[in-house]
Amino acid sequence: MNDPLEERLARMQPAPLPNAVMARLIAARPQPAARTSWSACRGWIAGAAAALGLVVAGLFAVGEVQKRAGQRFAALAAATPAPQPTRIFLPVAQRNYLVRAARTRYAVIDRGV
Repeated sequence: MNDPLEERLARMQPAPLPNAVMARLIAARPQPAARTSWSACRGWIAGAAAALGLVVAGLFAVGEVQKRAGQRFAALAAATPAPQPTRIFLPVAQRNYLVRAARTRYAVIDRGV
């Protein structure tokens, strides 16, 4: 960088603040509040109690929803007639046995199991 303007900008320093402005800035700085040990923990305790309350309320709400769903299901089951029994039998496995029927011929006996 051989730009003379950039070199002059790099050498520039901010002007010092007047004493009156510096005194006002120091006076306006927020001061930490004096806290006791109880007041320091109060926020955490309140937050934990609120979270616990939300969890308990959520569990009760879920229980109520499940109870209402069970009641609706029971009412629906009582209103719906029982289905007629329909039976369909399908073979699950099949075994073929090879039995000698004659000297040179074999017969296959099919037994559905």
